[in-house]
Amino acid sequence: VLLTQAENAKNILSSAAKYKVNVSSLKYEETLYREDFEKLISELLNKTLNHCRSVIAKSKLKPTDISKILLVGGSSRIPAVKEMLETQLGIPASQEVDPDLAVVAGAAIQSAIIDGQKVSSILLDVAPHSISVSCVLEKNGKVIPNYCTKIIKKNTPIPCTVEEVFATLKDDQETVRIAIYQGESDFEEGNILIRELKFDCSKTKKNKEKEILVSFSYGLDGTINIDVHEEGTQNKTRHRVELLTIQ
Repeated sequence: VLLTQAENAKNILSSAAKYKVNVSSLKYEETLYREDFEKLISELLNKTLNHCRSVIAKSKLKPTDISKILLVGGSSRIPAVKEMLETQLGIPASQEVDPDLAVVAGAAIQSAIIDGQKVSSILLDVAPHSISVSCVLEKNGKVIPNYCTKIIKKNTPIPCTVEEVFATLKDDQETVRIAIYQGESDFEEGNILIRELKFDCSKTKKNKEKEILVSFSYGLDGTINIDVHEEGTQNKTRHRVELLTIQ
């Protein structure tokens, strides 16, 4: 009941100045004004604005280089969204495309691409977060543990396949820990561990450092196929990892 009332309030206050909340089962009745609603969602509005600023900065554009902002999604009907973007960014915000239809059309195109169908429209998807493998880094004579080497960097167009070669720390090493992290930090503690794998090295190479090839194939479905191969041998394995949804 409360969820329905909240949804109704959001929809009605997008076109009206007030909404009467009435939950008879709780004997609750109150009039919610648009100004009150906008205060309640102020944190979400600021988050939206910060995301827009981040996208503009990463595109290496200035607000003056952008002719308009195309609003999509049902929540873009909230007047405060349009007002905030136009005031803070100085760019006209347009709803020339039906906000709900735009989302549905985008989802349909993405589904068709994942299914392997040919579509006339191209929807470019990118990796939302960097994917790293933890290792020990030697730099300027110093040994740096728990360093995250980025295999797939944030905003890399997907699907994609990327490879990286690592070496064992010592000769005749029997196992290798492959810890996969998601995030932008250069070190483990600043990222989120999504999978830790154990790879058994072959025993055919004696007194030699082993080279381990790690290949990441990032798919549109939000999963990564990880192929681990010990160079010069038939020793290999494959794992499938589902990525995390993080903000």
